Amino acid sequence: MEILTKKLNKLNLCFTVTVGLLAYSFASKATVMMVNNAGAGQYADLNTAYIAANVGDTLLISGSANEYSITGNWAKNLVVIGSGFNSSKQVFKEAKIGPATFFLASGSRFLGILFSSNVNFKANANSVYFESCKFVGDVWSDTYDLSNSTFLNCLFTNTNSNLRFGTSNVNSILVSHCILSGYVTGSNNNFVFDVNFDHCLFLRNSDCLSNVYNAVVSNSIFFGINPLVNVYNSSFNNNLSRLSVSNKWTLNGNTSTHDTDAVDPLFVNVPLVGNYATTWDFHLQNGSPAIGWDSNGSDAGLHDITSSFDEAGEAQNIPVIRQMILQTATVPQNGSVTVKVRSTKSR
Repeated sequence: MEILTKKLNKLNLCFTVTVGLLAYSFASKATVMMVNNAGAGQYADLNTAYIAANVGDTLLISGSANEYSITGNWAKNLVVIGSGFNSSKQVFKEAKIGPATFFLASGSRFLGILFSSNVNFKANANSVYFESCKFVGDVWSDTYDLSNSTFLNCLFTNTNSNLRFGTSNVNSILVSHCILSGYVTGSNNNFVFDVNFDHCLFLRNSDCLSNVYNAVVSNSIFFGINPLVNVYNSSFNNNLSRLSVSNKWTLNGNTSTHDTDAVDPLFVNVPLVGNYATTWDFHLQNGSPAIGWDSNGSDAGLHDITSSFDEAGEAQNIPVIRQMILQTATVPQNGSVTVKVRSTKSR
C-alpha cells in the first residue's frame, strides 16, 4: 500500500492517481494531462486537451461510457494512454475514441485505447505506435506511405478488414502479438510492402491475407481457413495452421521454413467457430504442438517467452490502480485526507 496525502480546498474529492507515469513525465519534462468526459479530470473533453497539449505531452484518458473525439485531424506527436480492453477491474470502462473516422498523422503513441471507428491517414506518416489498443474498424493508410510503425499486443475485432494498405508504400511495419479477426490487404507488387507479422493469431474463417506481397509471417498461428491463397513472394517461418493447407506454404513464390498445418494448437479456451469473445484464453494447453515451435525454441502464438500480451488488454508500461480506499469518512474544508492506493503491474 502506498499512502497519499492531499490537501483539500473542497469537501468533495475527485481525482485520478497515476503512479509511475508522473515520474516518467517529470523525467522527460513533458506534461501529463488528465482527460475525463465524466467531469473528474483537468479536461472535460479530448478536443480541448489536444488543443492545449504540446509535442511530447501525455494525455491520460479515463475510461468512460461516452466516446472521446477531436475536431479535425490528429497531427501532434503525443502519448495517449487509456484503460485498455477487457480489463479485470471491478468497474471497467474503456477509453473510446470515435465515433467518426479518426484521421492520424506521424509520431503519436497510443496505449490502451479503443478506436470505435476506422483509423485513417491523410498524409504520409511514420513512427506511429499502438500498444494494447482495440480496433473495431480498420486501419487504412489509403494512398499515403506509412513507415517505421508498430502494432503491439493489439486486438482487431472487425471480421472484415483489419489492416488495409491498398495503394501505399509501407516500410518497416511490425505487427507483433496481435489478434486479427479479419484480413490484411495489400495491393500489388508495384508497391513496397515491408510488413513483419510476428507471434500473431489469425482468426478469420476465410482468407486472412489478401493480395499481400513480400510479407514476413513468423511464429504465428492460423486458426481459420487457408492463409496462402492470396499471398505472394512472402516468407513463412515457424507457423502453424489449424486447418490443412496441403503443406503448400511455398505457393505463389513464397518460401517456408519449419511451418506445419492440420494441427490443433490446443488453446485453453477458444471455440472452433464464432467471433472473438473476451472470455477466450489463448494460452496453450500441455501437449500443444505450438509449444517450443518458434524460432527461439519458445512457443508460437501470443504467449511466447518474450510476450507481454495479456487477455486483459492493459497497457504494459504503467502501474494499474486496483483499489483506492479513503481512510477518512469526513474531511473539513482545507483539511487533509489519507488515501490507500493498491497498484500492480499489468496482468
